[in-house]
This record gives sequence, C-alpha cells and structure tokens, in this order.
Amino acid sequence: MKIAAPYTRIRPPHYSEMPICCDLVAKNWGSEAADRCRDQFIECWQGGQYAPIFIVAVNEKDAVVGFAAYTRSMLMKGAFDLIWIAVAENYQGCNVGRLLTEWRLMEIEGLDGQMIQLVTQKPEFFSKFGFFKLHHLGNEWYLMLKLLTSGVDI
Repeated sequence: MKIAAPYTRIRPPHYSEMPICCDLVAKNWGSEAADRCRDQFIECWQGGQYAPIFIVAVNEKDAVVGFAAYTRSMLMKGAFDLIWIAVAENYQGCNVGRLLTEWRLMEIEGLDGQMIQLVTQKPEFFSKFGFFKLHHLGNEWYLMLKLLTSGVDI
C-alpha cells in the first residue's frame, strides 16, 4: 500500500539504523550490494576525508523510509560521487527520493563541488536534477554526470 503525502524529514542515521538501510539495498540489489553498503556505513563512522556521508529520510514516527549517501571522489578536488539511494517500497513515488537527492546536491554545492558523478539504473530520475548520461555500462546501468560552477548549473 502506498503512503499518501507522508511527512518526511532528513537527518543523519543512528548506528542502529544501519541494518534497515542495508535491508533496503538487499531488496533492490542483493546481498553482495548490502555487504558493500554495510562496509561503507562502517567507514562513515570511522571518519576520514573520503568517508561517505549518509542521511536517512524518516516518517512522522521517526522510522527510516529511505536513505542516501555521497562521498568525495578521488578524481580531483571538487569532485563528488552519489553512491546510494534507496526508498522503502510503500514510500516510492512520494518524493522521498527527490528530498534525499536535493539534500545531497545542496550539501555538495555548499562544499564547493564542481562535479558530481553517479551510476544508476534510473537515468530519467537523475536527469530531472541536471545530470546527463555519459556512458551506458550495460544491463540498464548508466554513468551520469552533473557539472557545477560557483553553485550554478552549467
């Protein structure tokens, strides 16, 4: 059952919410991807310049309904990667993914980001945010890019 117009708030995750997020990954991409997600969550809490930044979307009961992450890329200064986004099935189509993506884009722009890349099976979703396809990787996966200049899309 879809949730109609849910109250959704974005915040940093609690350590105890990591399994919920990894379960969302397992449902979408399998156990190998869920293991990678868990490893990146652990890396997040260990800190460091290239540690991923995770956020969760929560409903009115403060229950996780989605999550996303980004990290600095090692390509160059000002480059970032969007690395995760997953939304609970009954919250899909309720703008949770949009909120998670907008939050990450604002954060990256605030860090003087110049370029954001991602790999996705949903290029039409990210096109709405100014990303363009760079390459079709096969099996419905696309490498996408968004260029930023002084906070203005180009």
